[in-house]
Amino acid sequence: MKNLKYLIIALLIFGCKEKETPLEANKFRIDGEVTGMKSGNLYIFNFGADASVDTLKVEEGQFKYEGTINEPVKRVYLSAQPKITKPDDPFTTLYLEPAKMKLNVDIDHINKTKLTGSKTMDDSYRLELKRDQIKEKYSEINSEYRAIRESLNNATTESEKKEYSLKEAELSKALQSYNEEISIVNQDFIANNPQSYITLSNLSYTLGEYSQEEAQNIFDKLPEGLKNSREGKVLEKEIQDKTKGVVGAKAGNFNTLDINGKPIKLQDFEGRYLLIDFWASWCVPCRKGNPHLLDLYAQYSPKGFEIIGVSDDDTRQKAWREAVKKDGIGVWRHVLRGYQTSEDIADIYNVEGYPTKILVDPNGIIVGRYGNSPEDNKAMDEKLDAIFN
Repeated sequence: MKNLKYLIIALLIFGCKEKETPLEANKFRIDGEVTGMKSGNLYIFNFGADASVDTLKVEEGQFKYEGTINEPVKRVYLSAQPKITKPDDPFTTLYLEPAKMKLNVDIDHINKTKLTGSKTMDDSYRLELKRDQIKEKYSEINSEYRAIRESLNNATTESEKKEYSLKEAELSKALQSYNEEISIVNQDFIANNPQSYITLSNLSYTLGEYSQEEAQNIFDKLPEGLKNSREGKVLEKEIQDKTKGVVGAKAGNFNTLDINGKPIKLQDFEGRYLLIDFWASWCVPCRKGNPHLLDLYAQYSPKGFEIIGVSDDDTRQKAWREAVKKDGIGVWRHVLRGYQTSEDIADIYNVEGYPTKILVDPNGIIVGRYGNSPEDNKAMDEKLDAIFN
């Protein structure tokens, strides 16, 4: 009788407890708690091929979110707003996996949202912690740099512009150390976490810091599921594209119209050295480098040197034409890159940032590739000097 009593009590306790349905394959479930919102909506944004917005109904400060993941990891964005239209709109990135997860949301500090139960999210938090430590170290310099930039934009006299420009250059140099430290942290994570989705994602953003061989070695260590994911396949193509536009490779052909509507193709420059200058009207370092390019052109063009400007201004053609005129660089020919066409010149040469300059010899072989660092500019000058002098 006593045992029966305990059995009834046990049945009452455990029988009343709601059974949680086990997850099916490729499914996820999130139990969410919200601080600062008793009832209302949160929004999950899916970008890419499956772009959509899911509405999460918050009741009594809680919500549930379930769905399907067809790849190892699904990156989404959480916001309290039905639209994300500006970079400073409050949102946070979440990495979802086929698992049961918990999400704690502070509606007033959406960027401090905490997701548990996702190993990828844990990896992201570890990397962000190290990045945040570096950001804190350089916070004063960053604040000062932003203030100087604002002062420079609002300067009305030449003396003010000169003063603020010198200060901006000084702070930019100091911030190079910040960028270098961030780069080291990213590279360390990639090297020590070859199986992580965050490695795949980070490699996509920092691909320019690696040679084609280095990037391929990192990619080869990723799990097959990540390699075969949509993002993995995009990254694989980008890595393969790194063989394009490199020193020693054949220069990619193009056939387009110049700024005056005249046909122009790579073969037009056979027999001469050609510097392909990838730039944009909105690119400050590009514009600052134009006086030096004019000096080089004046010095070497009589000896068989040509320049062609390839601009990332397909959607800003008026600004492009005005920049060419204002900077006085109409002495050489100019084309648009052909963004989103079958012949995107920047894609042909695997150009991801501006300015980028590619030197092609008279036989159509790439003999130099230069970015915007002082070392690159010096190397370009020395190369041209060695060729023509």
